[in-house]
Amino acid sequence: MGIAGKILAIANVIAAIVFIGVAALDYGQRQSWTFAVKEQDLLINGLPVDATEKDADGNPLVDSISERVQKDFLGRTGIKSQDEELTDRRKQLDAAAGDDVAKLQQVLIPLAQTAGQRDAWRQITDPAKLREILNEQFTLASGPVGERRQAIARLLFATSQSPEDLNRTLAVVGLSAFAHAANTQAANLQSMVPVYETAIDNDRTEFAVKHKALVQQIQTLAERVQDMQDTLKKQTEVKERHTALLKRRQEVVADLQQTIANTQKAAEAALAQQSKTEAETFAAQQAVTTTEQRNQELERTLRGLELNR
Repeated sequence: MGIAGKILAIANVIAAIVFIGVAALDYGQRQSWTFAVKEQDLLINGLPVDATEKDADGNPLVDSISERVQKDFLGRTGIKSQDEELTDRRKQLDAAAGDDVAKLQQVLIPLAQTAGQRDAWRQITDPAKLREILNEQFTLASGPVGERRQAIARLLFATSQSPEDLNRTLAVVGLSAFAHAANTQAANLQSMVPVYETAIDNDRTEFAVKHKALVQQIQTLAERVQDMQDTLKKQTEVKERHTALLKRRQEVVADLQQTIANTQKAAEAALAQQSKTEAETFAAQQAVTTTEQRNQELERTLRGLELNR
């Protein structure tokens, strides 16, 4: 090989090395751009809806959700699709609520789309019925991918109970579905405002009527209470007079009872004396009778003696 051939061979080697370097740089830059595009796509559209959703080339989108992507967007691994996140959220809600009616209502009521539905769910106190309705709501996240995406976004948005939950929901469903869910929730709540305003006005009117009637009733009762207090005062005064009179009469009765007792004692003494006197009188009468009989006998004796002379 001549010098020209050697120079050409060296030039080819150098060109090959340069080509490999450029190719490596191009591949690295392409990978960086690809990841950037994927990152932007995840920010806008979120994770794949489920394991069946495919990209433009027909490959499952979940295959592109690497651990690095999961950590960067979700802060943890184990979740590759929105469907998996929805299942995980449901487990968390069930574990936190249990059979507590208040906690089940706290989870369920934000999912209400009308004021009537919201009020009806507030009236339910059976935990089994509340869980049944919650199951129905989570079952709504089915159908075509587009519909499921919005349904999942609505469920995750409505059941987010902390800023951390909202941030995670945003990462899972993407900006587009998150904004749509927020707008839908705002529209639902806005549609409830006139209903509750009307209810408030009705309650206010009913309250005013009842309050007026109640005030009149209170005034009437106050007048009756005043009359009763006046009557009670008068009756108290009468009672006090009667009590004083009763006391005086009780004293009179006591005096009379003492007088009667003394009189009874005197009558008993007089009766005893009378009985004694009657006995003495009876004895005296008997003595007089006996004396009179003896006198009569003596007179007859004297007459007899006179006649016999």
